[in-house]
Amino acid sequence: MKWWFSILFLVLITASCIYLPAGSSLTGGAAPTVTSFSASPTSINPGEVATLSWSVTGATTVTIDQGIGSVAVSGTRAVSPAANTVYTLTAGNGVTSSTATTSVFVKGSSGGTTPPDTSGGPIINSFTASPPIVSPGGSAALSWEVYGATSVSISPGVGVVGLTGSVTVIPATSMAYVLTATNSAGSAVATTTVLVQSGSAVSPPIILSFTANPANILSGGTSTISWNVYGASSVSIDPGIGAVGAAGSRIVSPTADTTYTLSASNSAGNVVATTDINVSTLLLQFPTIQYFTANPSTIFKGSSTTLAWQTTSANKVTINGVAVSTSGAKIVSPVVNTEYKLVASNAFGSKEKKLTVTVLIFNPNIFKPLQVVPLGP
Repeated sequence: MKWWFSILFLVLITASCIYLPAGSSLTGGAAPTVTSFSASPTSINPGEVATLSWSVTGATTVTIDQGIGSVAVSGTRAVSPAANTVYTLTAGNGVTSSTATTSVFVKGSSGGTTPPDTSGGPIINSFTASPPIVSPGGSAALSWEVYGATSVSISPGVGVVGLTGSVTVIPATSMAYVLTATNSAGSAVATTTVLVQSGSAVSPPIILSFTANPANILSGGTSTISWNVYGASSVSIDPGIGAVGAAGSRIVSPTADTTYTLSASNSAGNVVATTDINVSTLLLQFPTIQYFTANPSTIFKGSSTTLAWQTTSANKVTINGVAVSTSGAKIVSPVVNTEYKLVASNAFGSKEKKLTVTVLIFNPNIFKPLQVVPLGP
């Protein structure tokens, strides 16, 4: 009987050493989730007040910089910055952490930039994956920045997120991630792709984004072309721009409807993407294909590529005759060279854009053994 009480005593002592803070668990390893972190309003006059709001799950500590310090896992805080200010929220659980940022712009401030006009709908300033190519089991960081949205989500598998932030993903196969931002005026969609590639073959470049904003302008107006390319040794844009860096933007003022073509090359091949700017004397709501890309546009047989597209003012969009959403992404695995045609239409007319995915057959070098022939007597 004494030995039984001794064992019970040891069990009780051991159990008493386990301490779990409220809301935590023994699972560990998973990063906290910043479900929201925003400022309202995002733009104020000097001396006015904005309210920071946040909500976090899976965290034991939450802090906000710029002199705020430790806060609860959800709440609000009034701030009155003297200049444009970026606030960073850090959520930790003792194992790992997550961060998110939001900005308050002060009108007339010399620090930073002024916020974009989001009266026509939210603006997705950036949505990227780094790195865009991983080995099986590897991870990539999705990062984004959105203005003027009341809700932001990323699919598949991520869910609701804040206006800005970063999250780590470990896709089992090549995956197209879609960010959707919404407010009372409408919604915006952006895509980014993480390619899962085994082996040591060099991959063609990946065009992460190539867009024109706005895509419809009046004669004499301007638009900004922006691009982001991964893994290229040379990048150029035609017509009229020429060689450029891997990422950047350029203000253009075409005098007629113009299709701009981005070409990115490395030792494995060349990929292209196009974006259109429509010029008119009356700004009618013709459908516009802001982009239609295949990333990468050259693949090895058995691999996949991601078709991504975004249209405006279209009520019907098809790819090779099959109806699709007005903006989105789709992974395809053609076994031969394949042309894809996107058609966007509305009551005023239609626009179409074509691209080709080139399929390579990978044949490893076969080395024959050296044959030694004995010499005769």
